[in-house]
Order: sequence, then C-alpha cells, then structure tokens
Amino acid sequence: MNKRPLILRTVIFAVIIFVFLFEIPPLTPLDFYKTFNSILKDPKSPVAAKLIVEAKAAEAKNPNTYPSIALLEAANKSGVELKSLINAKGSKLEVNSDVISLVRQKASSSIRLGIDLNGGVEFLLELVPDVDWLKDVREISKGKKDSEEQAKQRLEDRFQYYRDLAIETLRARMEAQKIFEAEISPSGERYVSLKVPVVSKDEKVKLLDLIKMSAKLRFCLVHENNAALVSKYLAAPKSFVAPSGFKLMKMEEFRKGKKSKVSMYFIKRRWSMSGKNVTDAYPTLDQFGQREIILQFNTQGGNDFAELTKKNIGRQLAIVLDNKLYSAPSIQGAIPNGRATISGRFSQEECKAISDALVSGSLPFEIKVEGIFDTAPTLGKANVTNGIYAGLLALLVVIIFISIYYLRAGLVAVFALGVNVILVLGALAAFDATLTLPGIAGIILTMGMAVDANVLIFERIREELNKGKSLSMAIKQGYQHAFVTIIDANLTTLFTALILMKVGTGPVKGFAVTLSIGIFTSVFTALFLTRLIFDYFERFFKFKNMTMCTWLRNPKFDFLSKRKIAFCISSVLIIFSIVFCLGK
Repeated sequence: MNKRPLILRTVIFAVIIFVFLFEIPPLTPLDFYKTFNSILKDPKSPVAAKLIVEAKAAEAKNPNTYPSIALLEAANKSGVELKSLINAKGSKLEVNSDVISLVRQKASSSIRLGIDLNGGVEFLLELVPDVDWLKDVREISKGKKDSEEQAKQRLEDRFQYYRDLAIETLRARMEAQKIFEAEISPSGERYVSLKVPVVSKDEKVKLLDLIKMSAKLRFCLVHENNAALVSKYLAAPKSFVAPSGFKLMKMEEFRKGKKSKVSMYFIKRRWSMSGKNVTDAYPTLDQFGQREIILQFNTQGGNDFAELTKKNIGRQLAIVLDNKLYSAPSIQGAIPNGRATISGRFSQEECKAISDALVSGSLPFEIKVEGIFDTAPTLGKANVTNGIYAGLLALLVVIIFISIYYLRAGLVAVFALGVNVILVLGALAAFDATLTLPGIAGIILTMGMAVDANVLIFERIREELNKGKSLSMAIKQGYQHAFVTIIDANLTTLFTALILMKVGTGPVKGFAVTLSIGIFTSVFTALFLTRLIFDYFERFFKFKNMTMCTWLRNPKFDFLSKRKIAFCISSVLIIFSIVFCLGK
C-alpha cells in the first residue's frame, strides 16, 4: 500500500491555491474614495468625510487633479494623520503618502493588462538640454570644465546621442517599478513618447513624478549667518536682497494637528558637490524609525565628500534633489567612509522611487511634460479576440483529446490544467507582471507543456502496467522515469525565457515573464498535484488498474537508427542560423 503522506501534501497544495486565489481579485480598478472608506476604523468618521468632501471639491475645481493627490493635499493642509484613521495592521505606514499609496494599491486591478490589450497612458515629453549636467560630466571624466556656451553647443551637436541616454534611463526607471512593457521612442526632433500600461488612473501621478525626476543631487553649503538672514527676510520680504551667490530655499515639515512648519535656508547657488559619483542608493530606517536614503560614493566621490565635510565642520550642508530641499544637517566632523544620508519625511514609495532614480542615473535633460493622453489598445479588438479564441480553441481540442484518450487519467490532467491557470493568474498579480497578447501566447504554450508532461507520465505508467506491475508500482515507476525528461525539457525552455527576459523589451519581455511563471506552475501541477490525486484514488477508491485507449498497438519506430542524420541536419541548421544572424 502507498504510504506517502497525504495530509501534509494536501495542506501544502491548499495553502498554495489559497494564496494565489487571494491575489487574483480585483480584476478591474475600484473607486478610490470607496476603497479609502473600506479601510477606515470608523466608516462614518466625520474627519474622513470632511477630507473626502474637500478632495472632491479640489477635483471639481481642477479636473486634472487625481483623487489620490486631492486627498493627500487635503489631509496635509488640515494636519490630519491618515494612519490614525485606518485599519492597517502589519503595514509600515509613517506618513500620509504611505496611506495614499496603500489605498492606490488596494484600488488598482490585480493584473496589469498591456497596452496591446487594454491601452494605457502616453506621456509626451519635451527634452530641454541641461547644461549643468554636461558640465559636471566633463569635469568628472576629463578634469576639464566646459563653459556654458561650449556645453550648450556640445548638447546640440550630440542631441540624438544624449536623447538615447535619456530613453534608456527612463526605461530603467520603469523596469525598477516592474513595468517591463513600456514603449519609449523618439517623437519629432526634441520629444520622447512614453507609453505605459497602468492599473488605475491614479497610478499616472506616481509615474509622472518618477518621469519628471531628473535625479540631480546637489550638496550646497548654507550661509553661516542663516538664522539672522531668515529673520531679516521675514521682517521685510519684499525689500530683502539675498547675499550675492546665495538663494532662498524652503522646506515644509508636516505637524500632526497643526499647520505645516516651513523652514528657510539661504544656500549657495553653486553647489559644492554633485551626485555624479553616487554608485548606490537604498532606503533604510534611522535609529528613530524614520526613513532615510543611504548614498554610497565611488572612490573619487568619497574623497571629495570627505574633503568637503572636513573643511566645513560646524556649517550646515543642504541636500537638494531636483531643486527640492530635503534636509540641511550640521556637519559634525569629516565623513571619510564615502557615504551620505538623505533624510526627510519620505513615504515608502518615495524612498524607492528616489533610490531607483539615483541608481539608474540622472537625465541629461530637464523633462517638460507637454501632454498626457489615454491611449486605446494598439491591437484592434477583433485581432485580440481572434487571437484569444484561437488559443482557447486549440487548448479545448487538446483537453478533449486527452480526456478521451487517457480517460480517468486524462480528467486528472484537465483538473491540473485548471489549477495551473489559477496559479499563473495569481502569480501575475502577486509579482505585478503585465499581461500582453504575447503573454497570453506564453500561457497557452505552458499549458501545452503541462499536457506534454502528463502524456510522458501516463505513457510511462502504461509501459509499467504492460510489464505486469501493480498500479501502485506502475505509478511510482512512471513518475520516476518521466521526472528527468520533464525537468530537462522545462529547464531548456526556462533558460530561453530568461535570456529573452534579460535582452528583450516590451511584449517580448512580457512573453518571457509569463512563460517563466507558467513553467514553474506546470511542473508543480504535473509532478506534485497529479501524483497527489492518484495517491488519493489508490488509497480511498481502491483502483487496481488505469484504463487508457490504445490506437497503435506494438508500434515499432526505430528512431535511434536515424540519429546521425538528425544530428547532421540539426548541426547544419544551427550553423546556418549563427552565420545568418552574424551577417545581419
């Protein structure tokens, strides 16, 4: 009797199915304000109701304002701490932006559909050459500083080259947000078109902030007499004249139950050090549990930062990113370890976005968003429908065939295929993958591979039964003999998918992602789930045999005798393919 443990394996299967089923809904976006209400501690909270009224009024006043931004601005303006209003156990919520990000996530559809299937949003971006960026690059790479006119001319002469750099930087930022299907291309002489699939309207705000971030990091010294200058400015702001070479920057700090506090600093217009030598950036928590971003410099940057801090002990050093002042800490001593910290009231989403932008690199342009357009699916509805129907029809034919030919075992395989679909959809939702039409083709391909794996197992079981072995022994031997072949076939396909994922872009990468997910789920259902079902059949239904159809009795095809011919043909085709590709 088969003594393989059933309860433990059943629990494992049930947990996996529950987790992936839990990830699937919702398949369509939800209303933002209703989602916010659904996580309130008190659904009738007057504070929350007032915030929603103010947010909707802001939307009505400015149609371009999204619910998430309107609600965030209303909460910050009133000094309301949103995390105190909601039930969010286990969530790391520090600032109001964290709560907004949580609501946006809950209101979004679980599976992102590609531009080809569902359309998305197109950002038309004007690239305004940033002279300071090129001057910094020249200064670092060759120790030679361009004049402003020289820098402008160099940017104009090599505009196409620097635009390509900007496109790759934008692509890296999108992929850091797990959006691999963005379509980025030049548009006209000085524009770039960026098309992105989105899961909700409010996601446009998040993407817009990431796109506009030029990731220009500056370390600027604060005036030695900053406090006195601020007092003079506040006394007579209209007649006040800032010291030569300095400018006023403000930093707003949220205060619970009060209006935001505004701090003012007069900082040097010319920065003392840029962020060009930053090699790594990552978010972390300080000793008080507040979020901060750690910057790691290369050797040159570490030496420059150590020299800067050594010469200015006791002074404040302003940290400015994209013309926004984040903090102005006092320099307590020289910092020789090549590390710096950006502190501030960050949300988790902002921390990740800033870190990703700093790592992916700054843009050689200032980005001006000239237009935001909702885009229709790039494929016609009829084409999408026909493609899906063709795949489903092929899958249906396979299901009918395997059910008729393998009878009871075929029905087990069909059930495993249904579970496979659930696992794939759940994985797409869990990993924020994008489902495109090529991705659907990848899913259907993995369904075929799952059927192929079951066919291998069933035929091995048939061979063992024909040798006169018991059903229990035949099933055991069948799975053991088919295991290596199934793993080998799927590993080969997985390696191909990983290569496509690495070098491909857009729909090609989407196809590779869904194919990779499908390989893992099909192997799991073929080797784990079907074996579990057969063990239940054997133990509780006392099946002694497994009947299957046999259309060809005693087939004798001597494939191995033709192996040399097959090897020669394969070698010629491989060599021809390599030569053809190199010739291109």
